[in-house]
Amino acid sequence: MIYDLKLDADGDLILGDQARDADETPLYYTRAMGTGERPQLTTDPEIGSVPVRPLQIVSGESSMLQLVRARLMTENPDWLLYPKVGADLSDLIGKRNTPMTAEEGRSMIIRALTYDAAFSERELTVEAIPVSRETLLFDIKILRRGNVYRYALTLSLLLGITHFYAFYGSGRSFY
Repeated sequence: MIYDLKLDADGDLILGDQARDADETPLYYTRAMGTGERPQLTTDPEIGSVPVRPLQIVSGESSMLQLVRARLMTENPDWLLYPKVGADLSDLIGKRNTPMTAEEGRSMIIRALTYDAAFSERELTVEAIPVSRETLLFDIKILRRGNVYRYALTLSLLLGITHFYAFYGSGRSFY
């Protein structure tokens, strides 16, 4: 099973509700920055100004879907340790909607999704379809463990606006 930190649609971490002690009193971290001391837990908001909130975790199919979306939204080198993890789709902005541009976008998506063996090329089918003079639709299908997962996005080559659409697997919607 694959686990990952849960992100919202903008790629920001999703945090859980504020942690509480056995008496249901909210917990806070003390700020110990620059003192060499470790932060301590407290129930006093005057002493501890940072609420304790657990990170949300995703697993399985949701983790896979999140990985696809994150890579499609990432511009290189956003992740210093993973310089080729992103699809760099913004590089297509300003180009004419031609078969060459469509193939370039398709190749960018495949490169991003196969980087570090997240997916294999055998599992992927990516089609680029012009839907208007300046918009491309990328239809991504992933075949994994007998299930087909589908993710579609449109990219305006004129404005750079991207719209993501539902990702389906085994007849269920995930986003």
